[in-house]
Amino acid sequence: MLAITAQVVVPMLESFSATFFCGMVVLLLLGVGLLIWGWRGKRHGDRPTCRKCDYNLTGITSERCPECGAALTATTIAGGKRRRRWGPVSLGALLTVWAVWSGADRGLKTDWYPLWPTGWLIDDLQCGNDVLVDRIWQEIQRRDNSDGLTTSHQQQLIDACLAEHQRPTGSRAWLGACEFLRDCVTGGKLTGAQIKLLYENIPLPPLRVRQAVRAGDSVPFRIGDGFDMSTFFFGVRYESRPVRFRIDGQSVELPIRITEPGTYLLEVDAQFRLVQLDGGNRLPLPPAREQTLSTQVTVVEDDMLTVLRDPAFAREVRDHTRVDCDSVQLRIGILGVSMPLAFDVFLELDDHEVHVGRALFRPGQPFFNAEQSFRIPVRLGSRRAVTVILRTNLDIVRATLDVTSCWSGELRFDDVPIEASADARRRLFSHDEVQRAQDAARKQPVAP
Repeated sequence: MLAITAQVVVPMLESFSATFFCGMVVLLLLGVGLLIWGWRGKRHGDRPTCRKCDYNLTGITSERCPECGAALTATTIAGGKRRRRWGPVSLGALLTVWAVWSGADRGLKTDWYPLWPTGWLIDDLQCGNDVLVDRIWQEIQRRDNSDGLTTSHQQQLIDACLAEHQRPTGSRAWLGACEFLRDCVTGGKLTGAQIKLLYENIPLPPLRVRQAVRAGDSVPFRIGDGFDMSTFFFGVRYESRPVRFRIDGQSVELPIRITEPGTYLLEVDAQFRLVQLDGGNRLPLPPAREQTLSTQVTVVEDDMLTVLRDPAFAREVRDHTRVDCDSVQLRIGILGVSMPLAFDVFLELDDHEVHVGRALFRPGQPFFNAEQSFRIPVRLGSRRAVTVILRTNLDIVRATLDVTSCWSGELRFDDVPIEASADARRRLFSHDEVQRAQDAARKQPVAP
């Protein structure tokens, strides 16, 4: 049932040895006994002393000890004063320290979990130590594979994992809980209520907007961003469909435009549906549900874009740009630039321009995203070459969520040859060019 994959390095633990620990207990008792016996000492001389406090009773005529008040009788009066035996004291202290030290050292290296009750193991999954949690999961798996968990322990473990799954921390306890619950779902060990709770605990994708939106511009937003561990474990992902929009409680339609500067609350009512990923586990999925997401939108007079119009940078962009064209598609690649680039792409045909598409290139992006293809919307006829124009369009940047700077200018590539049948699998950049660009990106910061 359990298939917990170790994520941390667990130190080698020794199995419990009853012989060793019994020997240490005997050695400890012997050392303590010698220590007490030697510290108590042996009486020397014949002077009368109190057995209780060892007070010298020479010349005392009262019936009680003047030091401790004990009654003085023949049995409570001893002859001579005790002297400690330092040899047995030293040997006892040595044996005691040796037993405690050896026992503690071996105890820290001993795997005690095989001796624990299963309920204790399940409760200790919340200890917060990734190494110990990993070892607990291994012990639970061993018991389940050998004798199987009882029904009560099975339900206790399911409840503990559901509670841990509500806290998506990425800890070892959370990872183990996700893997265990996944196996329980595929094995049909969860009730309908537990399956519902499990999927309700998978966090919805967040609503993200641009940090600052210029007054009057369309508000760019996105539902969902990045990688979520919960959906990964269960082989599912969220599909979202926005249905209603509100700004400060007032219904609005797309595109959302705000004309007055200020801070506004954007609310989006969206339908969310879990779907299986390719190759994911075939799990029973819940029906779609509607949820309201909200976030703050800041509208400003100036969108605070950093625009660079440096001719020297234009030469750098041109040096890092590759253009390839055939009769069907146009491919553009830009690699190794230090500032975002946003273009409207045009073909110049005779005395007019044909808009082909829009392109956004980010610094530091993977090389396979540094090339973009566009389908040519017109027939090129018998032309052997075309002129490609890349003209900056800042509205492309304003429509993103995170790009705040851009180069502004125009690049013109004359006489780009039209290949008879360009190979779409052929890369515009060689392996060496990609490697040099990646090395340069690691050495210098890039603009957002």
